[in-house]
Amino acid sequence: MELQTPRLTIDALRREDAAALFAYRADQRVARYQSWRPQSEAEAQAFIAAQAALAPGVPDGWFQRAIRLRESGALVGDLGLCVPAGPRASVEFGISLAPAHQAQGLAREALRALRFVFDVLGRHRVQAAADPRNMASLALLRALGMRQEAHFRESLYLRRVDGRRGVRPAGARVARGGRLNGSARCPCAGREPWRRGAGGEGANPCGAERDRPRRGKM
Repeated sequence: MELQTPRLTIDALRREDAAALFAYRADQRVARYQSWRPQSEAEAQAFIAAQAALAPGVPDGWFQRAIRLRESGALVGDLGLCVPAGPRASVEFGISLAPAHQAQGLAREALRALRFVFDVLGRHRVQAAADPRNMASLALLRALGMRQEAHFRESLYLRRVDGRRGVRPAGARVARGGRLNGSARCPCAGREPWRRGAGGEGANPCGAERDRPRRGKM
């Protein structure tokens, strides 16, 4: 899975990405909304190695792709897909960006890659989850035309982030949020479920609100 947008390339994580991946994933501005925070560059390296053995469409596993600046090739974020085993179940996605590259429209541009879910995997629906405190992510999902379908309370154990002490052990507090029904955790540790079916046009990666007819291509 390799895709390009005007400013970005979406491709595989590489061994040399470990330092950049660790830097933004361990940053408290990103980690506070995450369910995974690497504790060291070595852990980030192990994550990249594990991803190298995965392929898109493998049921019930997170498939993570690098988000790079097209001009320089620098890693600025990652995009994850979780494809459930059931052919009619929604595909979950999550996205993370380094703080220095946020608020530039890059996340919305990167999510054009979700066309892959409809056109290649033949799935009909995508969903995401967002921490209710993460106003930027909520705004992004609304901008993509997605709709909020539920708000689950106190259903995920999350890391607690303290600006002076770093990240406390997982499960230190229960967030007032939730997760998607029966789905795996989102890389952005979201708790507000949003869904959208295929059928849209242009740069809108999620399409119309109705479910897509089961015909393979759009």
